[in-house]
Amino acid sequence: MKALNEMNNTERAFAVARLFPDQLGTLTDFIKTEIAHLREKEEDIRKAWPTNCIATADYWYSLVQNAEQTIEKFGVLLYRNPRIFADHFFYQDNSVFGIHCMIRFAGSQVTPTMIRLAIELYFGDDKVVTIDFKKNKPSN
Repeated sequence: MKALNEMNNTERAFAVARLFPDQLGTLTDFIKTEIAHLREKEEDIRKAWPTNCIATADYWYSLVQNAEQTIEKFGVLLYRNPRIFADHFFYQDNSVFGIHCMIRFAGSQVTPTMIRLAIELYFGDDKVVTIDFKKNKPSN
């Protein structure tokens, strides 16, 4: 196994997925829930998206669309195969959204302690995207 600082995001996700194969379904379902939430709030999120941010809202929603396509294409294989899960949710730019979901999953109330600790070890606990709706809300 490589040293942690030598691993890329796909390798890190694969390590977590191999350690907790029984959680792949839960993780994939969490990603689906995150996608649904982001789609539901898309208009508000786009309005509140910081203008000085390196990543644009369009870029963010292209990552969401990639995750949707991955779920549609691979379905239950994401639940059953750590390699498919890691290769498609954590390859190149897709890893931005994948890491966002992992960190949010680790911070949720239902996450078992051991997988939370593994996610924090491999990916940290800093949120990828945070938007303050109150601060960026358009004034009337």
